[in-house]
Amino acid sequence: MDAKLITIVERLVREQGKDTLIDAKKCKAHLADYAQNEFKKERHLLLVAIEVGAGQAIATTDELDICKKQQIRLLKDDYFIDEIAAAEAVDLLAFALRGDKSQSIASTPNANSSQSNAQQQFAPSFNPPPQHRYGASSQPPRSSRNSTARQSPSLKKYGGLLLFIIAIAAIYLIFSNGNFQVVIAQNSEQNNAAPSSSNYAPSTTSKSGEIEKVADIIKQAKAEYDRKNYQEAARLYSQAIQIDPNNAFAYNGRAFAYSKLNDYSKAIADYDQAIKIDPNNAFAYNGRAFAYSKLNDYSKAIADYTQAIKIDPNNAFAYKGRAYTYLSLKDFKQATKDARKACAFNECEALERLKQSKLLRD
Repeated sequence: MDAKLITIVERLVREQGKDTLIDAKKCKAHLADYAQNEFKKERHLLLVAIEVGAGQAIATTDELDICKKQQIRLLKDDYFIDEIAAAEAVDLLAFALRGDKSQSIASTPNANSSQSNAQQQFAPSFNPPPQHRYGASSQPPRSSRNSTARQSPSLKKYGGLLLFIIAIAAIYLIFSNGNFQVVIAQNSEQNNAAPSSSNYAPSTTSKSGEIEKVADIIKQAKAEYDRKNYQEAARLYSQAIQIDPNNAFAYNGRAFAYSKLNDYSKAIADYDQAIKIDPNNAFAYNGRAFAYSKLNDYSKAIADYTQAIKIDPNNAFAYKGRAYTYLSLKDFKQATKDARKACAFNECEALERLKQSKLLRD
């Protein structure tokens, strides 16, 4: 963790209060001024952690170590952030809010790196889908590839033919469906980047007596969601909304559950409400864009992804989602442009698919 970044965050908390690391809007308003355009990637990741409720959870928990692990898992599993990067953000919040100096994951220095270890770990590198074990290219590291080749001569002999067959199959799948829904379906979970609302951030109108009750309901809703009981999760989020109708997290969570149930019209209605409550909610715009794309309303999907990017210019999911939407419209040039932009933020899946399908346009 970079000492200068720690000093910046400490000063921010000292002068603006700990609420700055709980309220994403307040943090965004001050952090850029304090950092003076340094640590852009680190600031972005910290804001994501705060926006999904990590600061709130860390500040109020009685079991800090358990809470830190939960927040890291949330950022890794639900938001596809690299585990080490997620740990760095959570550790920084725990240090600034609770004075905790323990490291969740031991650092592994890289002698060949020109960047500091902290800068590498804080980079917002989003994990690819689970099936891509070694990254967006679906290939293991070079040393692994060489080892495999030595152990399996037949792979070396027939590997080129196998890759050619896979490429032909991929192109067939894409063009066998004129609106490219096959490609979109394979990436539906990755494009739907709305928060799952596992952490309750009380709205400004919440009464003190309601906060604990709503927090417990949302915790139950997230547990049901993780068990894939999406109908029950939606019901619980509805309970939370009845108690706290101005809670954008609850609307986002229910919208996410509705999307899992393929009820995209209801999901859009909830995202509408979340955006009404918080107009700068980039997650809600991402989620609504995904829902629009599933209803083949591509113009609205593009508009929402564009708004998400306007709110958060480093939003890799929005660039990737918009790339796939342009792909559905067969606008390969714009799809390529957005896919390259997403890849600049370490989300290269769309770019790899375009390459494999020979649809890249410069």
